[in-house]
Amino acid sequence: MFTTRDKALRRTMGIDTSTEDHSTNEDTNQSTEKPYLVQKTNDYLQSLRRKWEEKEKDLLQKDKDIHYQDLLFDEARIHGVGYYSFSTDETERRKQMEELTKRRQETLKKQEEAEEMRKKRDELMAARVAAARARQRARAGLPPEPPQENQKDFSACLLELLTRQRNEVEEKAKAEENKIKEEQEKERQKLREAYIREWDLGKEGVEDKVKKFREMTQEEYVEQQRNKRINEFAPPQISEKKSCFVFDSKGRKVNSEEPATQNKTWSDVRPKINTPPPPHIGEISLESNSKKRKGLYFSSKETRFNYRNFVPQQDLTPIVNELSDDESNNALETKNTGNVPSHSEIAPPATYEYYGPVNKKRIIERPFKSDIREAYAQGSKYLEASNSNRESNIPKQYDFMFD
Repeated sequence: MFTTRDKALRRTMGIDTSTEDHSTNEDTNQSTEKPYLVQKTNDYLQSLRRKWEEKEKDLLQKDKDIHYQDLLFDEARIHGVGYYSFSTDETERRKQMEELTKRRQETLKKQEEAEEMRKKRDELMAARVAAARARQRARAGLPPEPPQENQKDFSACLLELLTRQRNEVEEKAKAEENKIKEEQEKERQKLREAYIREWDLGKEGVEDKVKKFREMTQEEYVEQQRNKRINEFAPPQISEKKSCFVFDSKGRKVNSEEPATQNKTWSDVRPKINTPPPPHIGEISLESNSKKRKGLYFSSKETRFNYRNFVPQQDLTPIVNELSDDESNNALETKNTGNVPSHSEIAPPATYEYYGPVNKKRIIERPFKSDIREAYAQGSKYLEASNSNRESNIPKQYDFMFD
């Protein structure tokens, strides 16, 4: 097509065709001498020319609806941000145009809502500033400012903003609910169209809708029933845990995670008794503390510490298996329990005073204090009593007491 146009153009310009043929022969001779890269470029341009010719043929078949995308011919051009590459197919192009128009309307709506929200916030801020200014003037004793025409009350602006936000939330919730209802209605409509009544079987146009019967497995049937079930009537999640037991076809238990113990003894079944907590050990006090404070002396006697509420450690009593008849076990138990008394033992009372905590307010042992006069009187009384006993029992020749 382009070659015929070029020839016609040259004819109008008066160029001889013979000279053109001669030039073409020279070009063919020079083309053999051209480098490989130039040859590849020419081949690429020739392929583009053929492709454009095919596109032009397609456009000639189109009588109308020729757009920019049809004339682009895969050319590398720089477009702006608002450019959108539409499809050359007319039906697909209409769908894209409808979607683009819908998105544009949503964008404009959101912009209007944001602008109104910004204005409401500005009014609310202005009312808040006016209320703060009025409070400052009232504290200073100044008269209130005259009300402006466009000025609104702070509480009224706040109430209007809150009601608007509530209405927006309600509208969004209603839109989502309507969308869910539409989807459910579409699903129901599909089920209605697929359903065939019994008296319609065998009529014209019904054979295509009849589904071939196929026997479902147990898993498929259970999954189908679960999909039909409403989620509100589903069992709780706790019951979804797998059982630790495995049963055979007859309903008998095969195995379990916890194997049952065989030949249990009384020590295995006997309930465990919680032992009482150990008693609280208070502070220690030195023995004969008062004697040491009377005087200073040195002694090689070993000092012992007395603990309050000290309970000596008791020997552990082994568990006697009363049901077993093994004599060897009984003999070993009698050897180990040599210090255990044979009489019955009574456990301590389970009272709060026995097992309860120790009182924090304990009496501090004070050092020894005495009066010298009282001590002298007590000593004289003791000597008088001892003298009287000696006089009655000891003869005079053996009495060496000084007068």
